[in-house]
Amino acid sequence: REREREFGDDDDDDDDGERQSRAARADGLAKDVSKVHCSSPPATQLTEAVRAQIEAIDKFVTQAEGKPLRKFKVPESKLDRAMKEYRQRYVGKTFKTDKNSPNLNFYLNKRKTSGLTIDEIHEDWFGSYDLLERKHDYIQWLFPIHEPGMNPDAYVLGTEEATKMRQNKDVRKRIVQSYKLMLDFYGFKLVDEATGELRLSESYRARLQNLQESTHNFLRITRILKFLGLMDFEHYKIHFILALLRQIVVDGHLASRVVYNSCWSYWIPTLLDREVRVHLKRELKRLLSGEESGDKKKPDGAKKTAAVASASAGAAKAAEAVESKVPAGGDKKSAAIASGLSAADREADVDPPVATSPPQEKSSSSSPPPSSAEKTKAATDPDAKVSLV
Repeated sequence: REREREFGDDDDDDDDGERQSRAARADGLAKDVSKVHCSSPPATQLTEAVRAQIEAIDKFVTQAEGKPLRKFKVPESKLDRAMKEYRQRYVGKTFKTDKNSPNLNFYLNKRKTSGLTIDEIHEDWFGSYDLLERKHDYIQWLFPIHEPGMNPDAYVLGTEEATKMRQNKDVRKRIVQSYKLMLDFYGFKLVDEATGELRLSESYRARLQNLQESTHNFLRITRILKFLGLMDFEHYKIHFILALLRQIVVDGHLASRVVYNSCWSYWIPTLLDREVRVHLKRELKRLLSGEESGDKKKPDGAKKTAAVASASAGAAKAAEAVESKVPAGGDKKSAAIASGLSAADREADVDPPVATSPPQEKSSSSSPPPSSAEKTKAATDPDAKVSLV
């Protein structure tokens, strides 16, 4: 059961039926753990990666706050079966492909598609935007997953060949080149292969416009994200999704409800770590609603801040004066109230708001001002009860 929770998913996209099915699978898995097949390491091994992804989200939110944002409503969607299985790392499933391991051999540069090897595609097709847009039979070869695509000549990624691909250094280098090829096609550039950080390419305006108009690329992006997760490039995905979100809600080059719905319903759900997925959705909701996080709320207006700051020194002096007149063991709470400070402010050591004195009522019988002799006596005799006001 613990292993099922580790691989499963229990965020707000799950329903009761899915939780029950996971519980049933957990009972079966507990009897024979050796039957568990996973295309990605357990979440417990991704602690540092999860932390880095959450930091990337927080950086994106910080940069977006205070800017005019494109607002979109959260779409109502339910995960399809394929996405749920992907998010659960295909627990208990084994995928078979052709005995010649076609996807592995293609990435080893031993097999061709469209008459080209993968190295030739990387070299000859980079920047060929019309070709990449028009052809539809290469994407399943560059980014094979455990699901069939629209190309009958491509093969589903097998479990065993996926493991071999993840472990092969040459294959991993070619995966990065395939990712760069499609990033450039969409208007982005990989600037750090270690972290996955992206930036806009030189031709980003035309490329983003093409992405917004050619909606079949949305399916391609979903496939790319899934493949990256299967090949242990999970840390690449968050930067790609955040780069797309920036163009959707901040810069506005992809400010379309269709693009936003695809991002919310299909691209964000490909994130395998629940902590990252939930954090991104929560922060995105808050950002688009105009709310501020609890630790970032500021006073309304600079005048209020200045008023509180200027009043704090005088209020503190008044408090000290009152406390100095309280005998040892006396009631400090009464002294605090007498000084105009609330008990909560005194105990929390918080600067109080500006205190305004109520207007004094005029006495019916006015007292004459003290004589010079009375003033002299009050100055020399501390017990004299003569008002100097």
